[in-house]
Amino acid sequence: MRKVAFLLFLLPYILIAQNVVVVEDKPVTDLKEGAFYFPVACPDGSGIIFSSVNGTGLWFKNISTGKITKITNAAGAGFEPVFNSNGSAIYFRENKFLNGKMSSSLKTYQVSSRKINVVADGIRDLKICKSFDEKVNSYIKGNEYVQLNQDMGALKKTTAQEISVYADNTKIVLIENGIKRSIDPIGNSNYIWTSISPDNTKLLFTCLGKGTFISTLDGKIIKQVGYANYPAWSADGNWVLFMKDIDDGVKLISSDIFIANINTGKYYNLTQQQNNISIYPKWGTNNTTIFYNTDEGQIRKITLKYE
Repeated sequence: MRKVAFLLFLLPYILIAQNVVVVEDKPVTDLKEGAFYFPVACPDGSGIIFSSVNGTGLWFKNISTGKITKITNAAGAGFEPVFNSNGSAIYFRENKFLNGKMSSSLKTYQVSSRKINVVADGIRDLKICKSFDEKVNSYIKGNEYVQLNQDMGALKKTTAQEISVYADNTKIVLIENGIKRSIDPIGNSNYIWTSISPDNTKLLFTCLGKGTFISTLDGKIIKQVGYANYPAWSADGNWVLFMKDIDDGVKLISSDIFIANINTGKYYNLTQQQNNISIYPKWGTNNTTIFYNTDEGQIRKITLKYE
């Protein structure tokens, strides 16, 4: 077991004595089964979904049986697929090009029956909104906001109590109680990887060329996380998971998986002992499990212990 900690932020906090230990880092898939990327864990821990290197196709692996099932060959399906609240359905996109223009369909896959249904079709700019823990709550179809009624298994217009957020090039768009507003926390910037904290009070986002930040919902910067790509909140809102990847302008030359404690300013390199390039991390069902993939396409699982 190993533990490595670094100072990340300059914060006016008293450091809390807490270390993070990597108990295990083991493979979930074998390269003989295929090259897989972008893992997302099922909310109940029963399975994990992943895609190909370019986001085409989607697969589901049953954790108990080890069986891998191909869900779809759809282009774009691996671009941020999400589960519903109980893990019984997976929502994904299918991108198609007609006369040089792309349109998308929103589809759902029922895990038990393996049936695929079309939720919406012919969307020019589809944005799937999700919670911090990778559960779908709504989608954006042009200027129309539609939330999932998961009890009824249908979609309906709503004045939702949940807060949805998505990046729209140079703006971050929030939808609260059915009202849409845009913020630009850094100014004259392009935003990606936006998410709401578990308590619905803070934003986590990456600003291209400037780093990753945490702000209030009004855009006031609270903390600068630094160079931290593909960031994600932990379930308790105290940690941020991310990758620190370096390229030579053409290909990746190194990447490690980190978590940062936003209260203490410490961050931990979780994969420094691994002889691979580690990318695209996602939390599992709690703060002690993380899934990621190597640059070669092997899905791996990290188990953590907090001391």
